Amino acid sequence: MPKSRSNSASSSPDVRPEVMSISAMAREVGLSRSRFYTLMNEGVFPEPVYLIRTRRPVYTPELQEACIEARRRGLGAVNGQPVIFYQRLPKARPTPKPSRRKIGSAATVSPQIARLVEGLKQLGMTDPKPSAVSTALAETFPDGIGDTDSGAVLAVVYRRLRASG
Repeated sequence: MPKSRSNSASSSPDVRPEVMSISAMAREVGLSRSRFYTLMNEGVFPEPVYLIRTRRPVYTPELQEACIEARRRGLGAVNGQPVIFYQRLPKARPTPKPSRRKIGSAATVSPQIARLVEGLKQLGMTDPKPSAVSTALAETFPDGIGDTDSGAVLAVVYRRLRASG
């Protein structure tokens, strides 16, 4: 029958199961499974009992209380030695892998620059760089293109790139 208690790892009350696996017990006391095993082998936490039918190691309610009390007091439940427990670090979120897409490619630039790049290719310019097109556009139209005809903008940018290139 489950018992109600307050969780040492969190402040909200919850119900503890009759038997608890080693992994669950490690989570309950706020430790990694590896650290829990290390402390169990050192005598800080009691050894689990094994279910006869499944041979699985589990913690009974009495053993659970001993583990929780050892964590709370900072004294080994079996060896009585003082132990310093550090807070378990939260799992780091995986960092996204950098995109293999070239910076400045048509997929990452504004639609206006992409249209100019395509127009320059149609005029015979080989592989115009979006960054160069953007720079040429800013230099030739410092106040923006406003209502200027797109063909005229393309011609001015084309001449600017040919002169600088």
